[in-house]
Amino acid sequence: MNEDGLAPETVATEFDLDMADVYRALAYYYDNVEAMTEVRDRRDRRIRESREEQPSPESFGDRRFFFH
Repeated sequence: MNEDGLAPETVATEFDLDMADVYRALAYYYDNVEAMTEVRDRRDRRIRESREEQPSPESFGDRRFFFH
């Protein structure tokens, strides 16, 4: 299963992968859970930081932007 709860067979079908490749990826994940958790946490932190850096819609007031 992936973090979305999909079965390996579903992942293979959805992404046009060989079942062996899916199981190799799962084996790598389970052999390296700590490192994979760090990667996921770093990704989530970067996403959160990026969202926090974006200006809020209210900061633009009534200004309208047109792109040509």
